[in-house]
Amino acid sequence: MRFAPFVVSMLFLVVAACSGGGGGGSPTVGSQQIGAVGGVLEMTTGELAGLRVEVPPGATAAPVQISVAQEFGFIQPGFANLSRGIVLGPQSLEFDRPVTVTLPFDFNRQTRSVVVLAREASGRVLEVAGVTEPDTGRAMFQTLNFPARYMVAERLLGWVNTNPTGLFGSTPGMLPLHHGNRWNFNNGLVATMERTSAEPNLQGAEVFKFTVSSPNENLGFYLRRIDAPPFAYGPTEVVGEFSTNGGTDYQQLHDLSLFLPAEVTLGQRMIAVLPALVYEPYGSTGASSAGTEALQVLPTGSDPVQTGVGRFQDVVRIRWEMESLSTNGSARSGAIEMTFARGVGPVAITAFGVSGVLSSGTVNNAPIVGQ
Repeated sequence: MRFAPFVVSMLFLVVAACSGGGGGGSPTVGSQQIGAVGGVLEMTTGELAGLRVEVPPGATAAPVQISVAQEFGFIQPGFANLSRGIVLGPQSLEFDRPVTVTLPFDFNRQTRSVVVLAREASGRVLEVAGVTEPDTGRAMFQTLNFPARYMVAERLLGWVNTNPTGLFGSTPGMLPLHHGNRWNFNNGLVATMERTSAEPNLQGAEVFKFTVSSPNENLGFYLRRIDAPPFAYGPTEVVGEFSTNGGTDYQQLHDLSLFLPAEVTLGQRMIAVLPALVYEPYGSTGASSAGTEALQVLPTGSDPVQTGVGRFQDVVRIRWEMESLSTNGSARSGAIEMTFARGVGPVAITAFGVSGVLSSGTVNNAPIVGQ
């Protein structure tokens, strides 16, 4: 069985530590009941004029009351506010299909591309992945739920803090990027990390190529980490995905820059829809089509993992599910699941229909041993 490529960023929300914040209540400024056939809640007047929540058919089986409220914007170090705090509801609902949200912001204060931050009730701040600007003063994204209070902002210092319990960017991430990293699993799968500037259609750009291989097939993705001194571990840009197995080889390169967090400690189900250029076969000199990817990322906490090189306790399990549709009509779908250990990378994996745990490996030229 062949699996589709997967993106780990694209869709990713970046976990952050929050400081500061606004106060006051959350007066509802609009609501609309929407059922199984779908519908739109749109604000046409007031400070939130231009806000839209588009619920597609099949996103909810029973009627739900979609609501909008506004609050003071919260303070997030490294970002400049461009909007009020916006609360969407119901916050307890998980939609079955992605809902499209458009948020208005003050474009007169805008100096660069915007981001959307979401502050959960716990105080944790997430950066929403896959944000686009379809029109002046509008930020749009897709989501499967409403985590809490949204705010449109500008990035000033690079990225949201992905290490809530320590110093900004001070600890290794869950997927280390070093040339020569290798992870061998007891099910015969192998994962490798290679630094290269020879990948087709990347115009000589240097990337890290992460590949998961079985005896009969492989898949992987291109990563480029963005470090900014004095922070040792910055976020990682996901450039695209590939498969090089003969017959149905392909390469997909993103039109948008997205971030994979330095620490993959994500707390909720996410979705991102990305444009992509498709090269079939892999290495072809021109794009065979353009298309989109809809990626769902289901991160969860995980029990400690016992492997052939010891026990790993500081871990998180991530499952990627991807649907890819090209304008020429070709479609792919697939899933892959890995459990990452901090500073080590994958220590358990399910791919190509088989599961296994780490049996040996090397990260940054040192043998992997249990924590």
